Amino acid sequence: MGVDVKFECLRCGKCCKLSSITVLPHEVLIIKKLARDLGVEVNFKPSYGVHDRLRGYFIVLSYTLELSNGECPFLTSDNKCMLQALYKPLTCRAFPYLPKDVRYYFDDVSKIIVHRANYGISLNCTFVKENEEALSKALRIYGIRNIFPQEYNAAILMESLRHHYLLMLSKLWRIGLVDLKPGVRAGKEVNAYTFLTAVQTLYRSIMRFYAKDS
Repeated sequence: MGVDVKFECLRCGKCCKLSSITVLPHEVLIIKKLARDLGVEVNFKPSYGVHDRLRGYFIVLSYTLELSNGECPFLTSDNKCMLQALYKPLTCRAFPYLPKDVRYYFDDVSKIIVHRANYGISLNCTFVKENEEALSKALRIYGIRNIFPQEYNAAILMESLRHHYLLMLSKLWRIGLVDLKPGVRAGKEVNAYTFLTAVQTLYRSIMRFYAKDS
């Protein structure tokens, strides 16, 4: 199957200056370490989270890496990404295939959290803008996976990981180790990856204790 046009990054740096970058909890930890190693100052802000009524925590499920002087702090003067060969955030890997919106759904009875993300192609991308008509035709014929293969895979991975976070929180909710409430931005902010790691370690310790005592 021939493809008339396939996405190619022009390395114009435009996407690195558009807006803050959405990152998942574990990515924050990775990027902070790399920032220290590279001597780059970074600033993360909580984007979406849930309230744990047991501890009074606000468990952050996504963050934004804020721009510095109107651009990504990892963008060099010649429009290169310092993270390219180290760890490039999934949102950046997926660009210009980005979520238009991400919605979270809570079932208080079953104690389950799920999400739905709707993706689209950003017209802010220089390549997309310059090839809009050809891309539109190619997408209708060949589909997103063939025109934006790497970007599509990055988006799938991001949503799979987001789903995994919610799956783990749902499990802890059902066994009573957390008591979650959406829409409440209160309490101490905690990174979901750090929180889940600590709580699951506690859970395993409890299970080992009861196994010995039985």
